[in-house]
Amino acid sequence: MARRKVKLQYIVNKSSRRNTFRKRKEGLLKKVYEITTLCDIKAAAIIYSPFDVEQEVFPSHPEVHEMLMRFQDMSEKDKTKNMVN
Repeated sequence: MARRKVKLQYIVNKSSRRNTFRKRKEGLLKKVYEITTLCDIKAAAIIYSPFDVEQEVFPSHPEVHEMLMRFQDMSEKDKTKNMVN
């Protein structure tokens, strides 16, 4: 059974918007966890929320910091090799 297409538009109701954000954030973090586990790769997610003061970082601050430092140390050619707009 196929899911119906979701109309993408701003959610006016604040509590509904917050609830939708929470569910989608959990789904996104689950996907990042799954791809890192199944494919044995390094992946990170940094999520800034309009509802929370602190940003959500996955997997953890030290691991993400190490990944970002490694990326910054790469040559410009290597950085942009597989980037997509």
